[in-house]
Amino acid sequence: MKLISYNVRGLGSILKRKEVGKLVRLERPDVLFLQETKLEKIEDDLCKCLWFSDDFDWVKKESVGASGGMLCVWNKREFVKQGEFSGDGFVGIVGEWGPHKLKCKIVNVYASNDRQKKAKLWEDLRRLILEEDGRWMIASDFNAVRCDDERKGKKRESLDMRDFEDFIMSAGLVDINLVNRRFTWYRPDGSSMSRLDRVLMTVEMWNSAE
Repeated sequence: MKLISYNVRGLGSILKRKEVGKLVRLERPDVLFLQETKLEKIEDDLCKCLWFSDDFDWVKKESVGASGGMLCVWNKREFVKQGEFSGDGFVGIVGEWGPHKLKCKIVNVYASNDRQKKAKLWEDLRRLILEEDGRWMIASDFNAVRCDDERKGKKRESLDMRDFEDFIMSAGLVDINLVNRRFTWYRPDGSSMSRLDRVLMTVEMWNSAE
């Protein structure tokens, strides 16, 4: 399984599309998750310029004006879509992944900075996971940390951390460790940094991935 998640902070410019396309052609992932596309309209031609072959499919969640927006693109030979779903802050696909046709649900997340909106997102995802038990992978930009060790510089509200930790534990999710780095977001001047991006899996998904 190979997934790339990337907060592009706008996918409108040709330069940014070329940057993403170059990364995808180099890494050749099974699945690509993009956040903050800032696009109200996404068409097949845009996805084609991002991918490395003609065997792809995609789903999107449009931005509201110039805010938000998500895109999921995948290799149809590796992931066969059987359905899709979405809500405030997420878009997901249901299908079979890999040569063993692993049935699973994978979710692209872009969480708001607003605590109340995040709390609703955690509750929506928790309800989905508990109602439909099985293999889940939830990835991307959660805009939240679990503990003080996951941030440096500017401090976030402890209630925000508690909400996120409660979501992970109550949904029975495994937090996949980072390799060779502690943080995923950095302020340009280096004054603060946080681990805002991650991959979460249910135990069933984690055991299958191993």
